[in-house]
Amino acid sequence: MHAVDAGELATMDFFAGFTPHHLAQIARYSKRIRFAAEDMLFEQGELANRFYVIKSGRVAIELNAGGRRVTLQEIGPGEPVGFSWFFNTDTMHFTARAVEPLEAVFFYGTLLREECELDRDLGYEMLRRTSQTMMERLEAMNKLLAHTLADALKKSA
Repeated sequence: MHAVDAGELATMDFFAGFTPHHLAQIARYSKRIRFAAEDMLFEQGELANRFYVIKSGRVAIELNAGGRRVTLQEIGPGEPVGFSWFFNTDTMHFTARAVEPLEAVFFYGTLLREECELDRDLGYEMLRRTSQTMMERLEAMNKLLAHTLADALKKSA
């Protein structure tokens, strides 16, 4: 495995502002990875032990609901996906699927979480950033839910 250089991480929006020391810590748990269109980065219910930051391409964040896959949001370059690992959960809460050919940086989440527990400053920065990402995803889900409910009410009227 060839870790991504800390300098490269510094150019990614998600990691902007991390100290050089913290970037070096994070970089140790990373590697480059590619996916073809329609490949799954992970599926809802799988072991939560990793996350990705997208370099190029697009990812659909999906929820399995009643046997159907519902797209909650599409994300692109610079955006992270897959933070269940950070909150000590066992499984992924969503599915992430490559919409088009994708290049990403893969991170060993469970190893990075251990590093965050040892270095509270690193842990705080990761918590702050993952929480912001989760709030954005929650807002996207709320918009989808509101739109779906409004459509259902129109049809029943």
